[in-house]
Amino acid sequence: MSRNSSTSALGPSGKSVIRDLDDRYASGNKGRDHDRAGRLARSRKAGGDIAVLDHILKFMTLGTIIVGITAIYTALHTNNRRLGADIFLRYSERISDLRRRLPTAAFHDEGAAGDIELTLEERRIVHEVIFSIFELYELKVHGFVPPGIWKIREPDIERVLSLPVFQQELAAVQGRFARHPRFAAWLDQIGKA
Repeated sequence: MSRNSSTSALGPSGKSVIRDLDDRYASGNKGRDHDRAGRLARSRKAGGDIAVLDHILKFMTLGTIIVGITAIYTALHTNNRRLGADIFLRYSERISDLRRRLPTAAFHDEGAAGDIELTLEERRIVHEVIFSIFELYELKVHGFVPPGIWKIREPDIERVLSLPVFQQELAAVQGRFARHPRFAAWLDQIGKA
């Protein structure tokens, strides 16, 4: 019985069945291993190509984001300048309308501040001009009116505020600007000039 069991464990080549199977598997896998190695090399190359493509896509995305940020910044900057110009033009128009309602005598350099006769309506208009200039000045100080735009009208505003009729009324309302030292200092500078 032992002989039969030992012969039955031998394969057709006279080797053990297990060894025969191992040899077949090894010889059959040689081509498969070569194919697997080729696929691995191709997949590494394809993986490298995919990595390059991935980097290109990331740079394109980054470029798009940078262009978008630049466009947003430019739009905000342009909008802020436009808003500042619009604010300035509206205040300038308001001040000009008020000045037109004053008599021409109010714009003469004659007379000393303090002895100029004004009607109640004229006094109210002068006060409105002063407070409109104050509001415009504060908008400039806080960055809502760009300095370049302010420089266009500043000499004219200073000339108007230095007129005797405005100096007289500035003296009357000076206490209201005590909480705004920059504006008060600017008015003092104009009064001394």
